[in-house]
Amino acid sequence: MIVPLSHERATVERLPWVTLSIIGLAVLVHLWSLGSQGAAGAEEARREAVEYLVRHPYLVPDPELVSPKEMDRAFGRERSAPAGAPVGLEQRRLDELTAAWEESRDRHPLRRGGLVPGELEAPNLVTHLFLHAGFLHLFFNLLFLYLTGPFVEEIWGPVGFAAFYLGGGVLAGGIYALQYPHLTVPLVGASGAVAAVMGAFLVFRGRLKIRFLVFLGIAVATFSAPAWLMLPLWFVFELLAALRSDVVSPDMGGEGVAYWAHVWGFTFGLVAATTSRRIFGVSSSEAPEEPDLEDEDPALAPIREDLRRGIHPRAWQQLEELLHRRPRHEPALELYWQLARRLERGREATEAGKTLARLALQRGETDRASAYLAGVDQDAEEHGTPDPEVEALRVRLAEARWREGNRDRAEEIVRELIVDGAPDRLPSGLQAKLARLAAEAKIGSASSDRMPEPPPPREESSEGGTVP
Repeated sequence: MIVPLSHERATVERLPWVTLSIIGLAVLVHLWSLGSQGAAGAEEARREAVEYLVRHPYLVPDPELVSPKEMDRAFGRERSAPAGAPVGLEQRRLDELTAAWEESRDRHPLRRGGLVPGELEAPNLVTHLFLHAGFLHLFFNLLFLYLTGPFVEEIWGPVGFAAFYLGGGVLAGGIYALQYPHLTVPLVGASGAVAAVMGAFLVFRGRLKIRFLVFLGIAVATFSAPAWLMLPLWFVFELLAALRSDVVSPDMGGEGVAYWAHVWGFTFGLVAATTSRRIFGVSSSEAPEEPDLEDEDPALAPIREDLRRGIHPRAWQQLEELLHRRPRHEPALELYWQLARRLERGREATEAGKTLARLALQRGETDRASAYLAGVDQDAEEHGTPDPEVEALRVRLAEARWREGNRDRAEEIVRELIVDGAPDRLPSGLQAKLARLAAEAKIGSASSDRMPEPPPPREESSEGGTVP
């Protein structure tokens, strides 16, 4: 058994009040459902009916009370009544107990608020997300939500995250109900919505490492693995389990676990996050991942705590002091960049973003460099003046993208630079690089009047030197 414990070196700068509110509401609803009279009455009525059936195993129970497979496993296929037994009266008594259980069951909170595919009601598409069948069911759903929800909420904001969470849960439950239209067992739990959050987390924070607790018999160990590895593995397991359950027990909805709801929720999260990223790019609240450092500077701990508590002036002063001593301290520089953008200090944000992009390019991390430059471009739009240093970094990024085989993105960067008139502002060496990239990408001649010709090759003179 593997249980996620925490993230390694991961923080959020906003209080995830929507995520915490969902967790708190789910706990309160669960406690209420446990204490309701409907829950106690339904359990007592079912126990009475099952005990009577155990004493008379030759009777025919309602499949919702005990399935035929369960009867065969418990009492075998051959179940004959003893001689002289009043089978008719006993069957009528069992039917009466079953009817009493069904009436009491219909008053149970899980039945009234759960999503019953055979009796589909629109409000239950939402209410079923806050009901759970037991403590472990509640605990694991909320644990996964706690580990992923704050990071997605930080990117989309409270309103966007709340809409996404409910939308994912409604879609997952709705498709599940359409798959099993005759199922009368209620679907309860936040699994579909939480799976959607996990899918979005994979898109936005896939490089983040997660620490796991693993139980190996009587031994216990921990290990760390990136989200991009573990979450797809989880999804594949859920998909295979869903397909298997449909083969082994068709029309049963997953043998007690709504695997398909997990699959549809996770898929919705992947699609929604990927679409959002393609349309809106990197938002102001989405920063690139933290550098994967083995040991973080202890000086950052109080700064992170101030940021978490919203004490921005003191965090700003501490970051400036730390960067004055260590200008290339990348984790501090990244925090400084994020805070400068949050405080709308454009000049400081631009300088920090350029430095971070330069460091990322030196390591060959083009995705990180692209994220930083996207933020710098967004800040620069407010001033309307092109920055030659940023344009130079974008030329280097285009060159790196071309080398790594991402030619479509490299061509896009080259086109943007040419249209913006960057060749007129670049030094001759970078002009030559840009011209070469434009030629290799076969940029159309419509922009060639603004694109300088690459300098001619040098030839060796008879004296061994070079001539232009």
